[in-house]
Amino acid sequence: MQKISSCVAGICIALIILFSAYDYLVPNTVPSTVTIYPETEKNEGSNASEIWLTDILLNGKEQDLSQYLTNENWSYHEENNDLFSGSAAESPDGSLILKFPPAKSITLVFSMHAWCGKIQLKEADQITEKDLYSENSDIFEYQIQTNTVDRKQPGFILRSIVIFLSLSVLGTFCVIKYMKALNKARPYICAFFHFCISIRTDALMAFEIREYTIEYFVLKIIFGICLLCLWRFIFYLVDQFQAGNSLIRGGIKYFIIYWIFLSIVMLCIWPGNWIWDDIFIYEDAVCLRFTPWQHILTSVFYILSLMFIPAAAGIVICQYTIIAGITAAVLTICNSMFHSKKLVWFMYIPFLLLPVLAHNFYPLRLSLYAFLELLFLFFFYIGQSVSKKCTWCFWTGVVIINILLSTWRSEGIFFLFIGPVLVFFHMEKQFRKKMTIVYSLILFTGFTVINSVQNIYIAEKKDYYGVTAYMEVLDDLVKYEYQENADNQLLKPMSQKVDLDLILSLQSGEDAFWGGAYADISTSEDYKMIRETYVNLLKAYPVPWLKERLFTFLTTSACTSNSHAFVGDGCEIAVPEFIENYKLTKPINNRLRCQVLNLLTGRKSSLDGVNIFYRIFYNIIPSVLICFTGLFVCLRTKDKKGLCYFTLVLHFSLVFAAAPGVYFMYYLPIYLCGYTFATYECIKRVKRIK
Repeated sequence: MQKISSCVAGICIALIILFSAYDYLVPNTVPSTVTIYPETEKNEGSNASEIWLTDILLNGKEQDLSQYLTNENWSYHEENNDLFSGSAAESPDGSLILKFPPAKSITLVFSMHAWCGKIQLKEADQITEKDLYSENSDIFEYQIQTNTVDRKQPGFILRSIVIFLSLSVLGTFCVIKYMKALNKARPYICAFFHFCISIRTDALMAFEIREYTIEYFVLKIIFGICLLCLWRFIFYLVDQFQAGNSLIRGGIKYFIIYWIFLSIVMLCIWPGNWIWDDIFIYEDAVCLRFTPWQHILTSVFYILSLMFIPAAAGIVICQYTIIAGITAAVLTICNSMFHSKKLVWFMYIPFLLLPVLAHNFYPLRLSLYAFLELLFLFFFYIGQSVSKKCTWCFWTGVVIINILLSTWRSEGIFFLFIGPVLVFFHMEKQFRKKMTIVYSLILFTGFTVINSVQNIYIAEKKDYYGVTAYMEVLDDLVKYEYQENADNQLLKPMSQKVDLDLILSLQSGEDAFWGGAYADISTSEDYKMIRETYVNLLKAYPVPWLKERLFTFLTTSACTSNSHAFVGDGCEIAVPEFIENYKLTKPINNRLRCQVLNLLTGRKSSLDGVNIFYRIFYNIIPSVLICFTGLFVCLRTKDKKGLCYFTLVLHFSLVFAAAPGVYFMYYLPIYLCGYTFATYECIKRVKRIK
């Protein structure tokens, strides 16, 4: 029986490999036909209606255009290998029909200059119009679309997935059920099947790409590593659950409860709390492009999530699944500490607050960042002493989280130094020195690698991005200088490169920044000059600087009339076009979606003011007071928990000084950690800990 099962499993695995690699083994191309129609109507500035087809590239190779001359109204110029429309625009049948053999890529190159006219390009049912007029010499490249077989029809997708899952389930059953010798290989086998499935979903549904890039293969390797870790963790939980481990059983219970709750909310607001920047990141991610402005790690998370669940909502699902796992980890730690297990349920309170729930479905980096910071700090918060008994897997996870916290946000660089300090003070003395050195080396290496890659992609935009750290307060200082000094002496260096009139005319520094006030700055010297001007203004007007920072903080804390947590909830801004352009993004009920999102974000309507829930729940001041109070108490009692509170106070100080806007998300880590620590301390005092 085992031999038969082995044979069946081997056949299934072979079919899965073949099925997964089909796109690579068999070219996914068909013959193509494109018709070019010159138009008599031309641009008002054009001198004529000429059409010049200067090149045809098949798989990147130039072609002899004479073989494509199929209309006598067109002419071929041998000296430049061009096809010229001539009198085709005035002829009854001036169209040029181009037929191509199967190819992975077909590109038509047209010349653009002052004598060019307009054309229509028709392939299948698709028509593209283009005005080739240009004051300067230029080119227009048209990529043929119909040379790729459209395998994204629902019937084909469903059939492919059903066949593939059937083979995978059968193969997995045969291997796990009968091949006892491979019991330890279960996670590797499941990860392999899952990886093969992802290759199919990548080609069918996840990405809109014609050719896979080196970035794709690197990310696919990372995805494979993530799958292996995931499946090993899943089988570890299964084994511990079957062995009767009460702690693991409790953790799984906490995870399932919170995950189901989040999933119900997700169905109500499908495809999630999409707003603005996140949509732009998604548009790049489906084309396997990075968006370094929100850090490449955000794009990496989007792409890896699409490999797990090939839909925009899949990114949100992956995010709140990770969040549910972190929540379960926190509650599991508390479950091991509290004498009364019933009190553990009160630890859900911080995770049910409206701002936390709203950001759980908001797929921008700070949503996950806040929970990673909570997990990292909470471990040190409750750990009195960490011994060498902790496994290398555990410490690998800790240092990876520390690397992410140090790199994913600009202000998070302080974790590069806080992390080793926390490790040092929470290790047993005999392991303290050695562990801290090893930990620091790994942390600095990971930070350097990720930061270097980020700098490569952001390149010349790095300094421009740096302006966002002080654009809001600089706006107020510029206006204050205009009021105080008629000669505006401190602003003279900026006046040549920055549109000061635009800054003065707009309400906020954010509006001026995105409105183009800094569009003319380009060199490192320009950015250095702006930074120096900001520092000089800060020295001259420290009180106005503090007033502006305080006003920004109070606005973020729901203490002013123009407070708001998000740009908008997305119902009336960017989401309609997003829903129209991408599959599986249509809300189950748009009215219900808007109502639930308005509740979570504390709005009266999508774009009209905030309600009482916002004033209550989106106030950051209580969580900030918790952090300062906790730090003060721990300093008096010499409690090592003070390091965690110091970290939160430092984080708050950096955000307070450099917040580029009034958005709540900047303070979400302080808000979440503050309330979680406070809830823990309250329960601790209600019932003694073991």
